[in-house]
Amino acid sequence: MGLKEERELHAHAMNYEYFLSRAFKFDGRISRAHKQEFLNFVHAESGKKLSFSPSFEKQLTEIKKRLKRATEIYISQSNNQPQITHLIDLNVRISQMTSYKEIPEIIEKGLHLTQNFI
Repeated sequence: MGLKEERELHAHAMNYEYFLSRAFKFDGRISRAHKQEFLNFVHAESGKKLSFSPSFEKQLTEIKKRLKRATEIYISQSNNQPQITHLIDLNVRISQMTSYKEIPEIIEKGLHLTQNFI
């Protein structure tokens, strides 16, 4: 992986962390988001899984669970029906996700939809 791809990967990981952190501030019981979750997931999918990391499938399940929980929190905090509809659609996309390559677009859309939660 080249330097440009590595930078992009870290930027995507930061967006992942930011999207989750913004949502999770509404529920202190949820563990803090960290960009390393995303990076470990990418490495697992590309076959460079660290020995102490869970399998790709387990990481995919956990990432989806955390992203869905974040969108559910945003939905519960919103009183804007168009925003809620778009967040529900985003939740469906998260459920159908099969690769880390889908996450950046989902996160970008999610960050855009939830700007009012800053």
